[in-house]
Amino acid sequence: MIRLSFLSLLLVAALAASLAAATDASPEARIDQLGGRVTRDASGVATVVDLRNTPVEKEDVARLAELPGVKKLVLWGPAIGDDALPALKDYPALVDLTLQNTSVTDEGVRHLQAVEKLRSLSLNGSSGITNQAANTLAEMRDLTHISLP
Repeated sequence: MIRLSFLSLLLVAALAASLAAATDASPEARIDQLGGRVTRDASGVATVVDLRNTPVEKEDVARLAELPGVKKLVLWGPAIGDDALPALKDYPALVDLTLQNTSVTDEGVRHLQAVEKLRSLSLNGSSGITNQAANTLAEMRDLTHISLP
């Protein structure tokens, strides 16, 4: 009985250490862990983060804001919903955003108004978007390219 409890304790400790390491990983390491791609400019600054077809989660969106040079961000999948979008205001250079096959709704689109430099937005496959989102998008005067589902 004691031996089993000790082994269980070791397993829990190892799992906790593994989770802590994943949480403490740099944004670049997390992108790699997810299977995403980073494109850098000539000076080595990450300017494009593509997380298409990866298991990206809302916590990742906030974490990747630590890369201040990101101009283009591609997020994919149903784990990205309205609650992930407020973190996008912390991307100072973001001009091009793709939210593909997400669970974003009309309510979430309102958060995009806080992304000051946003010029291009794709919401393809985000089935929670209706015609009501058009009203919010119309208020975003600096958007030059919009792709809706």
